[in-house]
Amino acid sequence: MTSVEKLGDYPPDSGRGLYLLECEAFTEIVPQLRDLPGKHFVTFLVADFTTTTLDDLTALSHEMIRAGSGYFCAAGNDCETAHLAFDLACCEFDPDCTHTILTTDHSCESFSDAIWFVLNCAYPVDPYDQDWQATIAICVNDKIAAHAIRQAFEAPQEFSDNNGPDVD
Repeated sequence: MTSVEKLGDYPPDSGRGLYLLECEAFTEIVPQLRDLPGKHFVTFLVADFTTTTLDDLTALSHEMIRAGSGYFCAAGNDCETAHLAFDLACCEFDPDCTHTILTTDHSCESFSDAIWFVLNCAYPVDPYDQDWQATIAICVNDKIAAHAIRQAFEAPQEFSDNNGPDVD
């Protein structure tokens, strides 16, 4: 059974949990988001996005926004499509642009740099920073990515100190 695992907190003593969801299909994601603490969360979605359509990713993005995703990062094959889908869903969710959900894709950097970004730079803006208590990495059918995220999320300070843009 697919379930969300809490792996740590970061920054320490912040009350912001680091979570990992490993699943086999995009359809398994949304039901698991209901168990996250707080009203809003950061999402790091890792997958081979060539296995789905822009329309399906946009529909998924709508559901993730309704569940509380207040910042969205994507990595993996064709992650630019997931980024676009989430942006489209944001525009439809808030057509008057009264609130901003930040989105990024990490197609032009290493996977460790993408993880570092999620840990150290992915912070929602008002009102999505209110009651933000979770960062969730979701790996769809990617055990290698899940393993790398697990290691980083279990020791986030050590990972951050040894990775990122300033580390040679």
